[in-house]
Amino acid sequence: MLEKVDLPNNIPFLITRSCFEHKYFQYLYRRSGKFRGLNWLVQEPDEWYKVEKLYRLQCVHFDKEPWLKTRQLYNLPPRKCFRKVFLSRDAKRFGRGLANEEEVSRMLASYGFETVYAENLTMEEQTELFQTTKYLVALHGAGLVQELFMDHENAHIIEVMPQDYMLGLYYWLAYTLGIKYYDVVIGGALQGGEAFYLEIDLLEKAVIKMLNTRVYS
Repeated sequence: MLEKVDLPNNIPFLITRSCFEHKYFQYLYRRSGKFRGLNWLVQEPDEWYKVEKLYRLQCVHFDKEPWLKTRQLYNLPPRKCFRKVFLSRDAKRFGRGLANEEEVSRMLASYGFETVYAENLTMEEQTELFQTTKYLVALHGAGLVQELFMDHENAHIIEVMPQDYMLGLYYWLAYTLGIKYYDVVIGGALQGGEAFYLEIDLLEKAVIKMLNTRVYS
């Protein structure tokens, strides 16, 4: 925003205390001198400010330039991508998991995939995971936003969704970043909002296609 709009470089960035202390914010805050050097004004609980003019930040979801500049802020070391990862969701902490996850994990393991739960990893571990992953099978969820850290020229992604919860957010992010292969496998309906079944054969066909092709068609 500071690059695109004629605003003073020292303009305050208002942020709530809870957001400021969140582990994701603090991870970037520690890694990036540029990010840390902004004039952060931390709003305490029950604290109010009277201002003459307020600029509201908005997300630019499918513009490649802001995503790449965001990645640069992290100052991550270069890493080679080689891993095959099944990014699942911890059913003990979150809904929208797989009712037959054990079967899915077993099938994917036969093709060299390891099952991972990003929510159980530190931020350092998460960024390293995505940097080193070449083939990703992932359940739809916020963890997929970290495809930002993948090798965009060589990354391959399959996203798994329940049939009654279909959103194209991470498809468009992959397309924006230039990830060359992308596919979606649709499972059954959510059962009470918590779990859904996935046909093993359907996913296996998509995995074989992903491992043997380089361009999505």
